Amino acid sequence: MALGGASGEAHCGEQGRPPMEELEERLRLSNARFADSMQRIIEKYSYAFEDDLLVSMKSLTFDTPKGPRLWGEVSIKNIKKWKKNLHKRATQCQKITETQKQWISDFEDEDLKVHQ
Repeated sequence: MALGGASGEAHCGEQGRPPMEELEERLRLSNARFADSMQRIIEKYSYAFEDDLLVSMKSLTFDTPKGPRLWGEVSIKNIKKWKKNLHKRATQCQKITETQKQWISDFEDEDLKVHQ
């Protein structure tokens, strides 16, 4: 992007285009790469994690056992308490599911013995 000699004319860039066009093209390509990268990141993480609170970005609210709340109105202590309770309930549900699977397996084993 240097100016040429005494006449002050612009030299063409690597691809034979004026330097400003080349710069604009590189900026467009960079912007497209950035937008694609951001879209992939959003798609990758655009789901609820198991014990996270979901905050609506439109209204900055989130659901609680007592109904929707504005983000910022709740203390960190309460959020940690809710997360702990959610984790506890998820663990209990997992244990119940495992117990039910074991009961089904035991029943199927007994059923096979009866038919043999």
